[in-house]
Amino acid sequence: AGWALKTGVRQYNPSGRNKRSVWTIATQPYSEAHFATFPPKLIEPMIKAGTSEKGCCPECGSPWQRIVEKRACPRCADEWSQIDRIGEGGAGGGHNVGIMGGAALAAWRAEHPPTTTGWRPTCECIGEWEIITGDEPDFPGGPRIPWRKRIWHPPDTLPTLSPCVVLDPFLGSGTTGMVASLLGRDWLGIELNPDYAKMAEDRIGSAMAPETYTKADVPDDAPLFTP
Repeated sequence: AGWALKTGVRQYNPSGRNKRSVWTIATQPYSEAHFATFPPKLIEPMIKAGTSEKGCCPECGSPWQRIVEKRACPRCADEWSQIDRIGEGGAGGGHNVGIMGGAALAAWRAEHPPTTTGWRPTCECIGEWEIITGDEPDFPGGPRIPWRKRIWHPPDTLPTLSPCVVLDPFLGSGTTGMVASLLGRDWLGIELNPDYAKMAEDRIGSAMAPETYTKADVPDDAPLFTP
């Protein structure tokens, strides 16, 4: 979750580390006759990461971006981690640059999670964009680094956004469609087996309306040719 700048000071990602390559997710039983059903918790982070909770532009389909406010970590001398300053001769010196780390940083982040302050588009279909520039040091006493920001000015009236769409070309028992529906996304599934298609329809319908949904009839095989 960190990287070394040209200045030789190792910095840390304020968002924390990324999700690891190996995920440990508990299996979940499924009573129907489908033997390749994965647990909903497996697909949930993928849908959340690949689509916008707010929705997408009704004109071009670009997702809307979350605006997040993150509080800076306090500079408590007792909890600073020792970060090496990298010089020409390699790492050394154990220079303390005032970055909180380890268990103290994890505990602080748990108590001060990021806050969503709004949303903005990732396209130019709605409202107007303004580009501003400037420069500031990356850390106290450091060199000034140029920066560039895009500021969005929304219109007086915002259009109704469309839900983002999740595609599953092998729908199977409908896990992807079920999780997408529960997360407020639209979905498109492709399934050639009519028995599996019925399983998916029943599973998604029961998840969305558990008290009122009525199971569907098994559809007939589609004809190869239409007379």
